[in-house]
Amino acid sequence: TAGAGGGSAASSVGWDPARDPARADESRHLREFIQSLPSEVSNRLLRLVLEQTTHASFDAPGDPGVSVLAVAALFFHPNTTVLSLSGLNAPAVLVARIPQCTALVDLDLRSHASLSDKNLASILAKLPSLQRLNVKGCTKVGDAALIALSKASEERLKVVNLSLTAVSIKGLTSVLARCKNLEVLKLANVQALSDKNVAKLVSDATGVSSFALRLRNLGTDATTLSLIHI
Repeated sequence: TAGAGGGSAASSVGWDPARDPARADESRHLREFIQSLPSEVSNRLLRLVLEQTTHASFDAPGDPGVSVLAVAALFFHPNTTVLSLSGLNAPAVLVARIPQCTALVDLDLRSHASLSDKNLASILAKLPSLQRLNVKGCTKVGDAALIALSKASEERLKVVNLSLTAVSIKGLTSVLARCKNLEVLKLANVQALSDKNVAKLVSDATGVSSFALRLRNLGTDATTLSLIHI
């Protein structure tokens, strides 16, 4: 319907559940159903939704952000403990809503090349329960994200994959200093790091010899390193 000034029909951005109780009830039941699904199933469903949704539908001028808000409301909630957006071209406004998953333990953001260091740092700072993080291929992610991760997760962090990122010794030092229960640290094709400086940093940070360093030469200047406490 037109507004008082003769404007165009109101967009669904201003949709009021009180004016459409049937739709509100349907949305609630759908949200409850999705939240009851096992993590593996809900992540598969989220992948299907994102693969079938174009950025144009997310960013339609007459309906800004509505699809994003709907997806976030359905899949990003306090009961979400495992979330995978690996390889998906998820819009930044959706990724920014990951902190709605306040109990998140496992986050996979592999290959989000457009994800900035600053934006990921803001997200990780609000995820204190995180134990596993995979940002392999997030080429813009660097030290700010690592520092935020280490401050928020501290001893809860166990596994982190930083391959193909822009991290340096500065961020790595923060993680090793604060995350005392770290079990696996993966690095490959990280330009600012080398076998020698990483191995020394790990040895200095742990202060013990009860760990195994598994180094695999990739035939380039890069190396994969896993730190496994034993």
